[in-house]
Amino acid sequence: MADHIRAILRTGSSTLDPHTPLKSLGFDSLLAAELRIRLDTDLDVRLASNFVWQHPTVASLATALAIHMGLAPRDESPHSGTSS
Repeated sequence: MADHIRAILRTGSSTLDPHTPLKSLGFDSLLAAELRIRLDTDLDVRLASNFVWQHPTVASLATALAIHMGLAPRDESPHSGTSS
């Protein structure tokens, strides 16, 4: 997915912070639609037209895509599943 975002933004191979809001990267409604179409095509899924806006960061978008595709997203929280 990050490759699609970099291609849309024409940023080459630059690193994307997964927690940066897509709007702050310059995403508008047209770029969000382009990303959704690329994801639909590449992943063979059907996403709602507002899917990208509902998940405003790369990290939240990746998690939502995994859930949409029936995959268990990897929990990156260092304390998940533990109790104090």
